[in-house]
Amino acid sequence: MLYEYGSILSSFKHQRFSDQPWPKVSEVLSAVYQFSLQQETIVTPTPSVTDKIFESDLAVVRFAEPFFEKIGIHVRLMTEHVKAVWIRFALGDGNPEKVFAILLGYTVVGLGLAFYLNVLTVGTVKSAGRAVRSAVRQQLLVIKVWSRLHTI
Repeated sequence: MLYEYGSILSSFKHQRFSDQPWPKVSEVLSAVYQFSLQQETIVTPTPSVTDKIFESDLAVVRFAEPFFEKIGIHVRLMTEHVKAVWIRFALGDGNPEKVFAILLGYTVVGLGLAFYLNVLTVGTVKSAGRAVRSAVRQQLLVIKVWSRLHTI
């Protein structure tokens, strides 16, 4: 059935856009959609061992639950704090936000460079090491010149 519709669709490329049999296209698309609905299976996940333990009424679980509750509250509060700081750094325009953006950019570039050097250029490690040292030396010189200009 789908092969038949595929041959109809392949014949479209030799016709003009306005001469296309759009009702057939609609029929093909609805047939493909119906076919995909028939193939879809609903998977219900089975609970893991840890889920079974935490949902049980064991004495150990009842004893440990207050401790985990305190840890959970602390983790939730810290997560909200980290989220607020991240949003402030991402949307702010002060000096700390600019420093954060620069450091984040250099971190991303550094990780990309490390990935490139470790994965893609295994054979040329010596020349890559020299290139990295040279790049770091140049960045340090830029920072040195910048600091001298701003202290005058």
